[in-house]
Amino acid sequence: GEEETANLLLGKFKWGHAFLSLN
Repeated sequence: GEEETANLLLGKFKWGHAFLSLN
């Protein structure tokens, strides 16, 4: 549903941010 999609996008954003912070 819409909530699931929002969660996926949020997860991608969080992981992407964490990954960039590590490098």
